[in-house]
Amino acid sequence: MNISLLFSSCAVFIFLFSAYASEQTYFLNKDYISKINSVARTWKVGINFHPETPLKFILRLLGSKGVQASTTYLFKSNDPLYKTILSIPKEFDARKRWKNCTTIGTIRDQGNCGSCWAFSTSGAFADRLCIASNGKFNQLLSAEQVTSCCYRCGLGCQGGYPIKAWQYYNTRGLVTGGNFNSFQLVKDFPYVLVYENIQKDMMIYGPIESSFDVYDDFISYKSGVYSKTPNATYLGGHSVKCIGWGVERNVPYWLMMNSWNSTWGDGGYFKIRRGTNECKVEDSSTAGVPEY
Repeated sequence: MNISLLFSSCAVFIFLFSAYASEQTYFLNKDYISKINSVARTWKVGINFHPETPLKFILRLLGSKGVQASTTYLFKSNDPLYKTILSIPKEFDARKRWKNCTTIGTIRDQGNCGSCWAFSTSGAFADRLCIASNGKFNQLLSAEQVTSCCYRCGLGCQGGYPIKAWQYYNTRGLVTGGNFNSFQLVKDFPYVLVYENIQKDMMIYGPIESSFDVYDDFISYKSGVYSKTPNATYLGGHSVKCIGWGVERNVPYWLMMNSWNSTWGDGGYFKIRRGTNECKVEDSSTAGVPEY
């Protein structure tokens, strides 16, 4: 069965946006963006969305409940393979480490649907499957399936829990864009990563999911290492894929992949300050070890 047919048995969340509020979203105003550039020290902003984009549209891009829920799930504090890592490199990029896995560097577009939690987890799952199989499996997995069919994950386009998406993969698997029976499973139990082990887990198994709090200044991010500006306003939770880390101008960062298309940010990527729990980004990273 093709994945398109699968949706006939699942509740598909369809939202029509024909009647947006007419007021301009204040943080997309050019003057507001200029003010951010005047106070941001390690990063730059620019125009990612049309200035008249409604606030409702922007808020619909968010949807992760991961930050709030991270403390209630299993934390992975140890792994026998962690002992094989003797030192943490200053820089790490999963795209360079596993060049044969093309899924790692594929920027996706979640559309105007708060399914970031599904795109980030399914993306990291696909990457880890490619790594575990030495490149034999090298396909994207269906974020649409988990958005529409994982009823325990949350409310589809209205947001969800990344860790529950991993649990769904653990018990139900996830299809590619091909046949319905092409299930891929997570081995054992999905987990939340403590900060001390995030880098080790990524070096062994590959990219992970990371949730964080989003403020209005982040929406216009263009380059550099993001950290919240003093007067930024909280908008909601978001989930992305973390593929590495590094240091830029003496500022440590996590290297992230967003799912708002490659026209957003730095070609779809962004960097966020590492080691200071910026926007709670180090509180709620999730992952699972694939079964291949």
